[in-house]
Amino acid sequence: MKKLIFPILTLVLICFVVFEKCSDTVSDKAFNAQMDSLNHANDSLKVAIAKDDSVINDLNILDAELNDQVLHQLLLNTLNQRKILLI
Repeated sequence: MKKLIFPILTLVLICFVVFEKCSDTVSDKAFNAQMDSLNHANDSLKVAIAKDDSVINDLNILDAELNDQVLHQLLLNTLNQRKILLI
């Protein structure tokens, strides 16, 4: 009986180690697949953010141009009013 205990314990230990390795491989594959999916989503979000930044920059340029035009028009109106007052 004592002769069988050591081989049985060794077999159980080997089976346990093999099972742990197999289960880790499966979870690693699932983890890697999920990481790839998240990386793809992250890349697509970076592209969307870059497009939005481009639109924002264009709108900022347009805003500056319109502000310059409004200031110019206000200046012209002020000058015209002064001319009217001088006449």
